[in-house]
Amino acid sequence: MKIPEPLVVNGYNLSTIQNRNKLRVVKRMREALQKAQGFCGCRICVEDLFAATMNAVPAHYAQEGSVILDPNPSDAELDHIIQQMIRRIAAHPTHT
Repeated sequence: MKIPEPLVVNGYNLSTIQNRNKLRVVKRMREALQKAQGFCGCRICVEDLFAATMNAVPAHYAQEGSVILDPNPSDAELDHIIQQMIRRIAAHPTHT
């Protein structure tokens, strides 16, 4: 499979370098949304929640095989951020 040109630098494939908080946010969102009351849950609101949460947490980029010793933010901090974003989006949804 040919790697798209924007993800190649000096012949090195950079596509495997990912934000390690992305999967953590998705996992914590799934759990939070099972308990969330007053949250629409439509595609737009879920996408807004994901984008808002990702913008609120620090990026943690690492290449494949990197060892993560101390997740940042902690799961409790991540849960708090997600709850804040759920309340914000529920109060001001972007859809009509």
